[in-house]
Amino acid sequence: MREQLRSREPSAILTGKMTITTPRSDRFLSEERFRLFIEAVQDYAIYTLDPEGKVTSWNQGAERIKGYTSAEILGQSFSIFFSENDRREHKPQQELQTAAREGRFEIEAWRVRKGGAAFWASVVLTAIKDASAR
Repeated sequence: MREQLRSREPSAILTGKMTITTPRSDRFLSEERFRLFIEAVQDYAIYTLDPEGKVTSWNQGAERIKGYTSAEILGQSFSIFFSENDRREHKPQQELQTAAREGRFEIEAWRVRKGGAAFWASVVLTAIKDASAR
């Protein structure tokens, strides 16, 4: 936010900068609310992956749709959601690489549930990078 202060003389303009900061506790509460919201969503599978494709978080919707509990899936490769043929063709790695390079990957394709049943899915992978763009 920028704030300009003007003196009574028309030729003088003072420019200042105002910074608004959020205390850490407010930020923590905001992040915690967001985490709880994501965990409660039941109609969409929302989960996070590390750069190698290992599952690092898992919501209730993902459990309902894909059939794995958090305890079963955390730390596993997301390639488990692909058919054997797609894994042979390296599609999981290709999708991760595209998301990392372009910031996003989107497709409608067949995926596999815990019991092996195939289902049609709308998939969006979005790269979330830290301050150093990693």
